[in-house]
Amino acid sequence: MKNIIYSLFLLLFSFSNSTAAHILSGNIGYECLGNGDYIFTIEMERDCYSGGAFFDDQINVAIYSEGILLHDLNIGRGPIIDVVPEDYENCVPTDFDVCREETSYVFQVNLPVIDKTYTIAHQRCCWSEIIGNILNPGETGITITTDLTPLAQTICHSQEISTVPISFLACPNTEVNIDLPLQDSEGDSLVYEVCLPYRGGGFVGATGGNPTGCMGITPMPACPPPYEELEFAPGYDYDNPFPTVDGFSFTNGVLQFTPSTLGHFLTGLCISEYRNGELLSSKQVPLAVVSEIPGSSSTEEILVNEWHIENLSSTHLSLMSSVRSKQTQLSLYNISGQELYLETEDSENGKQLSVGHLNSGIYFIKIEDQNTSQTIRFFKP
Repeated sequence: MKNIIYSLFLLLFSFSNSTAAHILSGNIGYECLGNGDYIFTIEMERDCYSGGAFFDDQINVAIYSEGILLHDLNIGRGPIIDVVPEDYENCVPTDFDVCREETSYVFQVNLPVIDKTYTIAHQRCCWSEIIGNILNPGETGITITTDLTPLAQTICHSQEISTVPISFLACPNTEVNIDLPLQDSEGDSLVYEVCLPYRGGGFVGATGGNPTGCMGITPMPACPPPYEELEFAPGYDYDNPFPTVDGFSFTNGVLQFTPSTLGHFLTGLCISEYRNGELLSSKQVPLAVVSEIPGSSSTEEILVNEWHIENLSSTHLSLMSSVRSKQTQLSLYNISGQELYLETEDSENGKQLSVGHLNSGIYFIKIEDQNTSQTIRFFKP
């Protein structure tokens, strides 16, 4: 039995062979209009710092029943909007050095009542490369899917796209509380558990092969179920999907956790929807969260925002600042939030960092001086 999946990412297009990773999250829902008519909405969120593909001008949506393709649709894109984070207690995500954009694809289709389940699916490669807790995110795609059961068809059920945010910005060592409703607007029960989103598509077509096949960059049509979940990177599992202080707790409709390190991570909430104990519908939706140090706040001193990268090569990185302090401390982290060995030496108005031992990828430098801190993200070539 499939469940609704909301993936939680902690800091997560016109048709072309663009392969660079960009996807942070996605969501799907539908409204029943009666007489078999439904309006479906698919939301997508991308990392606009990734340098990856832009949103498709059109996406493919496939509708199956028992593996038989019933509809092969091309759906136009809505407007693109910037995702503005919300501050919460003891955390100022509006100061994070991140960039997220969101768009939606809306379509109407007639699905007459049958005694079988409809599966609606969209697939696209690839996840953002900054995600640190899943294997090969930059070469693995996403499946956004929902099921429409015979019961849901019969009672003209509507599936809300959810009030749960599909991405979330969080400060390390600061408690996060996310409200998860126990019922939807129709009074149906919602049951939650931790899981991972489904994979969909892949890297085929980047340097050869069919980009529209099931392992391609843009599967067209999206391939039929069953779908496989993503794989955790070593050191992560369902009990420990990303670094937290005391794990997850879910009490009275509130999901609570405290990120313990910097990083960008992906996990999920499987949500089953029931009416009178009988499964109504199910869907798979990724949700994203970023664990980072805000760049500045009104209470911080002028030092924070003064540090910047002056020069970066394959062996050395130069940090410069107009403000110097003997108490300045630097820490280096990878995208999984693991602290790494860092060798530094003072230079005029700055510091020289040795980065020759690092693999190519995204890293974070945390700069601390007395009661202030700053985090700078860089890409090691």
